[in-house]
Amino acid sequence: MASSARLRHGGDGDQPGQPRHGGSESEARIPDRRNAPQPGQHPDSVPQGPRRTGDRPVTKQPTPAQLELLAQRRIAAVATVGADGAPHLTATWFLYEDGALYLAIPSGSAKGRNLARNGRVAVMIDVRVAGREAGVTGIGRAELLAGADAEPVVQRLHRKYLTDDGLADPRVGPVFAAVDDLAVKLNPDRWISWDMGELDQQAFSGAIMQNGYLREIEP
Repeated sequence: MASSARLRHGGDGDQPGQPRHGGSESEARIPDRRNAPQPGQHPDSVPQGPRRTGDRPVTKQPTPAQLELLAQRRIAAVATVGADGAPHLTATWFLYEDGALYLAIPSGSAKGRNLARNGRVAVMIDVRVAGREAGVTGIGRAELLAGADAEPVVQRLHRKYLTDDGLADPRVGPVFAAVDDLAVKLNPDRWISWDMGELDQQAFSGAIMQNGYLREIEP
């Protein structure tokens, strides 16, 4: 028995076995894609999701909560710009003093070469405890310190993370001092922070922390 839908093989962009566009009411309709976004093109109208209330506003100076986090001994994530324009991410020690973030890095490292070429950098310090996730990111242009200018900064930063015995051990302290020959100083032009505890209270009425809904993060 012949089908009421006419099948056309090839021509007009139709695929074999598909109903021909423009036939009777019983024929399947091919969507009009003339106004559809092209690959890589953003559509004119995109539904907006709920605003994340746990994200704090961008600030010019650190808030008290941010300062508390910056004073802690944690590992920072550092983003620099590679030669190909791609972001380069690494983890490193940090020091915060008098409004500036400091890093101690090898001048020959990828991030050292990146910063010598392009000073734009972002440094993130965060807490990764389930239900207490929080973080702060400083963004700006770095200043590179070398030689006698870098040495005291590098020493203070190493004292933050290494014990006195570690610094005194000839197999450890002097090696760190020799490798980290460059100090990076960042006076952020803006700070961004977030707090899971605040988000829980504002968006979930505290249900996440009260009921332990988040799984533990691996240490």
